[in-house]
Amino acid sequence: MKERRYNEADAIQTRINFLKKSSIERKKKDLKENHVNEMSALEETYRKEVDEFNELWEKKFEEFNQESTTQEEELKAEHEKEHEGTEASVEKKLVTSGIKTSKESIQLKALEDALVKQERYKEAAQIVNKVLEKEKEDSEKFEREKSEKISITTENLKAKQQLEINAMKQKVDTQFDIMKRDKEQAFTNLMIKYKNKKFELELQQKKSIFYAGKESAEKASKF
Repeated sequence: MKERRYNEADAIQTRINFLKKSSIERKKKDLKENHVNEMSALEETYRKEVDEFNELWEKKFEEFNQESTTQEEELKAEHEKEHEGTEASVEKKLVTSGIKTSKESIQLKALEDALVKQERYKEAAQIVNKVLEKEKEDSEKFEREKSEKISITTENLKAKQQLEINAMKQKVDTQFDIMKRDKEQAFTNLMIKYKNKKFELELQQKKSIFYAGKESAEKASKF
């Protein structure tokens, strides 16, 4: 009878050890799966944050480029308007001042008037032709000087406008570089945050594994 009871007790003990071992293995498996799921959830959260980060900065750069293009177009239109206004103003000023009559033209007209008073009409007629030729020369000279004046004024204006364009481009480039640095810093901060969370999670999981192993060892020692 005792031998039978001992055999039964041994069978029960074997069964208990088997169930205990199965329970421990199941808990280890569940714990491992939980850890994998936790890490996957963290990585998924990080991927979403990266996607949102990229979308945000893509929108920022797109808006920046649109604004820069608008400013460039507005400056170009302003320059064209300024160029037209300056050219018209210079021409109006020169036309208002009129053609400068040369000393020779004045002398020829005076001679013409004197010959007419002396009734020397044939000679006066000859002088008239010379006066017309001289007036034509004065007019051509005036047109040349006007063109030169307008050209010089517009060239100076173009130089000034080019300086404004260069200044605007420099400002845009500087702002673009600042945005790039801000983006890089923001992404670095995002990675640091992820690495810190990952480190904390790994540390937490290691602790849970340690305490689970310790608990299993304590239960095993009771049998």
